[in-house]
Amino acid sequence: MIAATAELLKAPFRAQDIIARIGGDEFALLLPGMDESVANLKLERLRRRIALHAELPDVPPVSLSLGMAFANGPGQLHEALNLADQQMYAEKQAKKDQPNS
Repeated sequence: MIAATAELLKAPFRAQDIIARIGGDEFALLLPGMDESVANLKLERLRRRIALHAELPDVPPVSLSLGMAFANGPGQLHEALNLADQQMYAEKQAKKDQPNS
């Protein structure tokens, strides 16, 4: 599952972007120098890729909750990671709160 997740995460991003597993099933993506509008487009591309993956037969299901924040100066990375983490948990909770179709 971790390998499948890593493959999903790698596809929309550049070779110089950093994809790091930071905990059991948590990953962080660091996108140095990427404009916020481009990052938002990449995030939407990732969301579409996850949805398409879910429709494939004979592959393990992968569900990801995502969050994003920007660090535009020195010393902002920790705060940005915390904000992205909060967004990810809010998305995860919203998915849990949705009634099953």
